[in-house]
Amino acid sequence: MKDANVPGAGADNATVYFYNSTGLMDTCQTNSTGWCAINYNPANDSIPNNHTIYINSTRIGNEDSGTSTTYLEVKGVLFVNITSPLNGTSYSQSGYADLISNVTDESGNVISGSVARWYNETSLIASVQEYTNYPLISQSAGERNITCNSTKTYYYPGQSYVSIKITATANILWSSPTNHSEQPYLS
Repeated sequence: MKDANVPGAGADNATVYFYNSTGLMDTCQTNSTGWCAINYNPANDSIPNNHTIYINSTRIGNEDSGTSTTYLEVKGVLFVNITSPLNGTSYSQSGYADLISNVTDESGNVISGSVARWYNETSLIASVQEYTNYPLISQSAGERNITCNSTKTYYYPGQSYVSIKITATANILWSSPTNHSEQPYLS
């Protein structure tokens, strides 16, 4: 805080008030350079978003300051739980797998409106939170890591993965004997 009528450093021994939309958050006393600080830890039930902080100050012998406004970005944390496919499950390459996840925040609240993306080891395979009957024919046979990540504005992204086994599909061609043919009995 700086006294506009006094040259030099800042205004010491002023009380600075910090408010949010619900009321007074905290106060602090300025030091000889006019600085003070508070620690602010938003409540666990704070909704991730830009939060408005209002700041004003008073000092004996001076007029009260005007109110300044600043914004504080409050972020949540996303957690992804893959409910399908289950870790360690085997699938045929000619089959299908359900890609299903649920997303919660750090308090366990279900989060809607997040963007989910599914990947194998090499590329994006789906961009939805729930994909029923995803065809596995384009996936290589073997152990596959399937990863789902989720993003949403004002949240740190979440990610989870499972490992599944995809078995190859054999393409068999019958060549002999021909269909409905009679073959001699050999003894």
